[in-house]
Amino acid sequence: APVTRGATSIIREIIDVSQNRPRFQAVDITAPVPTLITGTVGHITASASENMMAVTEGNSGDRLYLYTWFTNGGERIQAAWQWWEFNSFTIVRHAEFIDNNLYLFLERKSDASTTFMTVEKVNIEAFIREPSAVGATPLVHLDRKVTSYTNGAAEPAKFATPIYNGVTDATTITLPYTKAFQHTYVLVSTDGEILPQTSATPTTIVTPGNRTADDLIVGESYDMVHTLSKPTLRDRDNVPVATGTLRLRMANLLYADSSWFQVRVADTFGQVDHTSTWSSQSISGGAVIGTLGQQSGRYRFGAMGRADDLTVQIRSNAPWPCRFVSMDWETSYIQRGGTRL
Repeated sequence: APVTRGATSIIREIIDVSQNRPRFQAVDITAPVPTLITGTVGHITASASENMMAVTEGNSGDRLYLYTWFTNGGERIQAAWQWWEFNSFTIVRHAEFIDNNLYLFLERKSDASTTFMTVEKVNIEAFIREPSAVGATPLVHLDRKVTSYTNGAAEPAKFATPIYNGVTDATTITLPYTKAFQHTYVLVSTDGEILPQTSATPTTIVTPGNRTADDLIVGESYDMVHTLSKPTLRDRDNVPVATGTLRLRMANLLYADSSWFQVRVADTFGQVDHTSTWSSQSISGGAVIGTLGQQSGRYRFGAMGRADDLTVQIRSNAPWPCRFVSMDWETSYIQRGGTRL
């Protein structure tokens, strides 16, 4: 149940905590992020099969908030909030779950003044793979995804057969929809290669060479940003210790089935702002020419400074997969009081 509180909204979950007689509690599930949802709440929909809830903005904004959770033995072990943010030329009018598919009703623009409505389906099932014509390949992460091949499934949709022009030595791809204004569209082969584009219109993409026999994927790229919670030192009773200074030194990020990502470390004073890149396409990643490499392992990077002052983000704007399992820190703690840890 949404509740407006000032300029933001909170959402309470009604939980049955009864044993012998009916008794319910209204738990604020937005308590860890009390200012996340700005304005009012428009609509709430949930998927029981995927443990995910979607929330639209009441003023029909460009954000969609998502809440995911994991339960074990009737107890909620983990929960997290995230949001999908479209650009200012896209408005989220409505959202609805049907099984593991999220249907979005969007008002988009094809140019600065022309608007159109579209219904788009997002499969939020975990660990799915690309149903390509040559076999299951790692999932290509693009919105509004369409392919050049018939995969025997209803999704992603297939675009018309590409047309090769021998005079210009270029292949033209005609999309089954109109591109959204000021969004970037990417052309990818199923082996992970991002193909160049020589020209484009609101409904076409042109790429050099003859690509009529290739398995191709076209879609709208997006930025994935995960801001890590700041580490906190706790005592044996799991109570935060605030009598000293916690300083970070190094971090170890455990990743699985990943191809590319970046880590950004910045402080609140603007003195530190460093971005490092990991890629499975490097020699150390064991890449094989002509394939989209996926690796699992541990990525170690520096993050030096006070824990309260540093912000660490994991980023990816590539269409290749990345998945993260855990993070551990190497720290030092200078204690000012006599708290016993």
